[in-house]
Amino acid sequence: MRVRDERVWAEQLVELDVDEQCRRFRDFMLDWVGAAELLTKGCDPAPPPRAALESTLAVVEGQRGWLSVEWLSQMLLLLVQHWELGEGLWESLSVWERRMVEQVTAMKLAELQQAAEGAGEVGEAGEEVEGEVVGDGVPAVGVAAAGD
Repeated sequence: MRVRDERVWAEQLVELDVDEQCRRFRDFMLDWVGAAELLTKGCDPAPPPRAALESTLAVVEGQRGWLSVEWLSQMLLLLVQHWELGEGLWESLSVWERRMVEQVTAMKLAELQQAAEGAGEVGEAGEEVEGEVVGDGVPAVGVAAAGD
């Protein structure tokens, strides 16, 4: 994956290597972006980032399994933040897709705030508050403002 900032991306990859769930998320995303990047290199003119991702999602899902909307939203957030083509991707997203990315950003910021306020405390449902896995087993990802 071609990224904007190698150092920041390396830090993100460390976060995506904490457990098997995170590694599956990371590997799916990297395969998906890798396929999209190959498609953009093989076409003249190259398709926009969103079109390349749309064209390759079914192929990667055929190899790795179905992608939940939670994972899709988090992957889009990471791609907008880190991918060399992230700015163009953000600009081409529909209002619904942007809303998904914005919602994931808001959820992650709330989780980070909650973790900072009470790391290791017992949550309302009686479960220990953790920072590594979110919701229905969705890997936690680093958060910066979408579109940055």
